[in-house]
Amino acid sequence: KNLFLEVYGVDIDIDKYSMVGKSENHNLANLLKINNLDNDQKTILDLKTRRLKMLISEAQKGLPIIESVMRIIKALKRMNIEIAIVTNSSYDYIIAALDGINLDKNCFHITTRDDVSFSKPHPEIYLKTLKSLACNSKNALAFEDSLCGIEAAKSAGLETVAVHSTFDQLLLKSNYHLDLDKKNNRIMEIVSLFGKSHA
Repeated sequence: KNLFLEVYGVDIDIDKYSMVGKSENHNLANLLKINNLDNDQKTILDLKTRRLKMLISEAQKGLPIIESVMRIIKALKRMNIEIAIVTNSSYDYIIAALDGINLDKNCFHITTRDDVSFSKPHPEIYLKTLKSLACNSKNALAFEDSLCGIEAAKSAGLETVAVHSTFDQLLLKSNYHLDLDKKNNRIMEIVSLFGKSHA
């Protein structure tokens, strides 16, 4: 929203439910089209560059910390279970975001949109991550907050935990659920789902 206001002086309506988990290229092209703006590849590339700078700037100021997710990360680290970040975001943004919540990037195996040809919901990004970790999909569990993410993970053979940051339980069809608004989440039950190696 801020990007379009800054570049075009247009206050656009954004339907976050139709965008969460989809590739940036897809979302920008769609927003340009519905607002009758040029949506050629050069325009999209320019917008991506501007948006990345905006996102990194925001991340560097610090991001909100989701306590239940942090508890899971800490528990998995104590158990020496490898954790991967598998995202449609760019590598530069993820590094800035990790810095913004004081997490060491070296604690994670990171696969981003920069590493694959196809974004989620295509399973390529999960398959590539599993291969890099020498991990069987049956020994991994994916935490996802979008329809595209859950579809990608399931297509790669992973069981999923739906993180309800945007969508509710009725929309995200998953093996397990993590509701961020509930204080009585059974965090350790979710942690106990992990097999030998990976998250």
